[in-house]
Amino acid sequence: MKITFPHLGNLGMVLATVFNHLGAHTILPPPTSKNTIELGCTMTPEDACLPLKITVGNLLEAEKMGANIVVMGGGIGPCRFGLYGEVQKVIMESLHNKMEIIIFEPSIKDLWLKGRYLLGQINYPNLLYGIRLAWQKLLAMEEIEKLLLTIRAGEKEIGSSEKQYGLFRKRMEKTFTSWEIKKIVK
Repeated sequence: MKITFPHLGNLGMVLATVFNHLGAHTILPPPTSKNTIELGCTMTPEDACLPLKITVGNLLEAEKMGANIVVMGGGIGPCRFGLYGEVQKVIMESLHNKMEIIIFEPSIKDLWLKGRYLLGQINYPNLLYGIRLAWQKLLAMEEIEKLLLTIRAGEKEIGSSEKQYGLFRKRMEKTFTSWEIKKIVK
């Protein structure tokens, strides 16, 4: 079982951290690129929104890397995000795609049941540590993104700060302890 998530800000990295600490194998799709968008545009309805096209492209790229399960958030709200998982299921089925899409609805019962389905027995100390580490990564990423917004405006070589941010993000994705996060941030 290899679990993936579409890129939705830093959510994929956060979820991968939690699932990895619970013993799951996760695959993050490559960073969103022109190829991701073209792939998503080819496989989605013409009038679908760009975020849906990008997330479908992410999932198809992750499948090529070996992912066979998609974890997606669901729910209700002011935008179409709550429907993405359902629409992605329909699109993947129309492509005869074998990926299983598991949609986590915003309820404790649903999180519990689907978490048990994916992982079997849940190790609570690992779950708590994974959540704590994911939270630390999220806070670190937000601080670096704030810094990026400040630095980008005055950079001498266009794109240099974005390149450094990409390197930082890759290091953060491969970090598995609080100590490593603190070391990277300094």
